[in-house]
Amino acid sequence: MDLFVRFGKTVRRLRTNAGFSQETFADLVGMHRNYIGTVERGETNISIENIHRIARGLRITIAGLFQEMEGSAEDTPRSADTAGSTRTPGDQHERERTDLLRPALDRVAEARQAIEEAAKHLLQLEAGQTGAGATKRTPRRRSGM
Repeated sequence: MDLFVRFGKTVRRLRTNAGFSQETFADLVGMHRNYIGTVERGETNISIENIHRIARGLRITIAGLFQEMEGSAEDTPRSADTAGSTRTPGDQHERERTDLLRPALDRVAEARQAIEEAAKHLLQLEAGQTGAGATKRTPRRRSGM
């Protein structure tokens, strides 16, 4: 299996095991949901910086992330929760903070989606008003001058 595809499948498995939607996880790590999707499908060449951001979002080290990837290639599935040797001492506190933030992140993701839909609707309305066949309004002249 292609290296990027294996990496992406590992990220998807760990993300879903952690209970994150793609959109919530993307907000957590500061990336766009579409980019996370391309990573999970193995369709992009990912930078080490983005690997680091994803690993932190999954509460695992980069080495642990690659160990998970190798483990999945060997058909020995392990979740981020069972990969204790790859955790750092502050991970429990980070997980607790993330768990506290998860409802807010979900609301932010929902609000973002609503804003994007409203913006699309406004653009469609604007295109309909200024599109072909639209008439331009001219100001009325006052009579009696």
